[in-house]
Amino acid sequence: MLSFVYYKAKKYSLKKKPLDMNLTIVTSSLSHGGSERTAVEMANHFIKRKHKVSIITSKLSLKTPFYKLSKGIEIIGLEELQIRENSIIKKFFLFFRRSSALRQVIKSIDTDIVISFIETLNVTTLMSSFGLNKPVIVVEQSDPYHHKIPKFYGFLRLILYPLSSSVVVINKSAMIFFERRFLRNCVVIPNPNRITSIKRKRIRRNPNSIVTVGRLINAKDQQTLIRAIPAVLKNFSELSLYIYGEGELRDELQNLIKNLKIRNNVFLMGAKQNVEKYIQKGDLFVFPSIYEGCPLALLEAMALGVPCLVSDCDGNTEIIENKINGEVFQTGEVNELSNKITNILTSYCKRQRYSKAGQADVMKYNADIIFKKWEKLFIKLIKTKLRN
Repeated sequence: MLSFVYYKAKKYSLKKKPLDMNLTIVTSSLSHGGSERTAVEMANHFIKRKHKVSIITSKLSLKTPFYKLSKGIEIIGLEELQIRENSIIKKFFLFFRRSSALRQVIKSIDTDIVISFIETLNVTTLMSSFGLNKPVIVVEQSDPYHHKIPKFYGFLRLILYPLSSSVVVINKSAMIFFERRFLRNCVVIPNPNRITSIKRKRIRRNPNSIVTVGRLINAKDQQTLIRAIPAVLKNFSELSLYIYGEGELRDELQNLIKNLKIRNNVFLMGAKQNVEKYIQKGDLFVFPSIYEGCPLALLEAMALGVPCLVSDCDGNTEIIENKINGEVFQTGEVNELSNKITNILTSYCKRQRYSKAGQADVMKYNADIIFKKWEKLFIKLIKTKLRN
């Protein structure tokens, strides 16, 4: 069954002009998360540019969206059809039901272009849009070498992604992954850094605060960071680590903190809407992920002038150049991480240098620059459709 819920939002209407576009964004939800945040920021940017924007979410929810949405954005909540059956036949049946429901919504919107986020939902969106003569862009936000999707969807991705108008990936590593397998329509567009007002951060000579941001899931590897803290406390006994984010590993991480006897130094702060307010208070931003795409939290930390120390996964190392605008440690290496944290906190000059260099380098991720790339892609695909 198909059901809708329209959030209260002032609808924006205007006469069509050559560059006016009607954009439809498809995402799994409007809760907290990197993909959800990018989808919201894209919607906010283009509604302010006087385009019409609709967001379709695959989960029916009456809760207020986690990230602030501008007025004029139409939000359509689509009842989620869970696909948890073991039988391949039942999976296909439920998949087609879900695709049919989404297709009805897309057909009802006079859209110029569809942009879909989240791998499994991308597959559903492509199936839903088949034959509708609407350009569809699918967005891959994660590292496909490490971020595994169910085999059922992996099989369909091989078939359906080549039918998309474009596949947008957020780093060069991801583009290589898809180009080697089945695609020639890949475009690299990084995530945008929405912090445009960059002010020089005052670097303290006596640091006492580490910050990290991310969902409490295995991929973010907060475990390694927590295990690194006891050794750091030998030199910085007053140090506090603040972990911002929510997720399935909260209890496990809390137990780890308790077992290491560092409850007075490590704090799980939950998810925050305006997390940049908390990032900027840190003396060091540590990002220990096992894999990343183009992490928004890291871009924000750099823009705020917080010195950064990151794991050596592809998404991080495309942004941080070791000992130039931050430092890099080997993923999962607790001892190396402890030593590097201690070394950076001890060196006032290093923290000053990384702060300044990070703010300079992050300018290329400015939201206006990134969304101009998106706009060029939209216009190109719309013109191609008109020619055909």
